[in-house]
Amino acid sequence: MLPFSAGPLHSLGGSITLLWLADGKCLAYTEGSYDGRVFANRKHVESLHLAYDQLRDAALTPHQSRAFIERLLEDCPPCDPADPT
Repeated sequence: MLPFSAGPLHSLGGSITLLWLADGKCLAYTEGSYDGRVFANRKHVESLHLAYDQLRDAALTPHQSRAFIERLLEDCPPCDPADPT
């Protein structure tokens, strides 16, 4: 989870996937609302790798994420299921 306090970050327009090949090269795949792109150019891959690292560093740990979700659930009133009749 990424808290709002992390502020705006470079890659929030979609997902980033990094793929390391057997020969040591790295590819980056980005996917947005309308398309996906594969990057092999070293400069582009390094920029996307940095963006990924920044997101990871700003994200909550799994323990912090769970605690955050539990706090949110405590603040939510229970919802009653619709009457099936």
